[in-house]
Amino acid sequence: MNDELEEKGRFITVLFIIAANCFPLAGLAIWDWNVYNIVFLYWLESMVIGFYNVIKMLSLDEDTNIGLTFLFSTGYFSYLSVILFAICSLFGGNGFFTQQLTASLGALEPFKYQIALGAVSLVISHGISYFVHFIVRGERYDTDALTLFRAPFKRIVFIQILLLSSGWWIHKTHAGIFYLVLMVLLKIALDIHSHIQEHYGS
Repeated sequence: MNDELEEKGRFITVLFIIAANCFPLAGLAIWDWNVYNIVFLYWLESMVIGFYNVIKMLSLDEDTNIGLTFLFSTGYFSYLSVILFAICSLFGGNGFFTQQLTASLGALEPFKYQIALGAVSLVISHGISYFVHFIVRGERYDTDALTLFRAPFKRIVFIQILLLSSGWWIHKTHAGIFYLVLMVLLKIALDIHSHIQEHYGS
């Protein structure tokens, strides 16, 4: 891929990262979203990242990729279940996990269509990144199943800790919308940095 196409690919993928991650700002401005809606949407993004990573791993022509893909799926989505429990504990009601889960998901009911639309925007954004980098730029020829196994954890763990801790502080202190906007902007900046580091190494 020549330098011009390389720059166009970088520009397009970063643009879609910004657009998809700005969806919570629309939620704040138009639909009266709160910190829980935002954190839950970003949890869904982690599911999307895992989904595309499974596709990448399965597309490799390696003898070990099926076993590693199974191990990744088991470990990664189990990890996300723990994160969901943390979200329910921090933002949901009291009681056992099932009660917290019911109460937390019930609180999302009025916003389900907006959250679904936000999730679709994230699927599109990550899908474009997958197509541009893994297919067009040929990253599938320069990676292996073990590298892909590790990649999502390196990207999301720090961001999730940051979102949970800052989101919990905003939730408990009833901090204003300024801090919610700041949290979203920080998430966008971290996503762009991780994206460029992962795909361009600079």
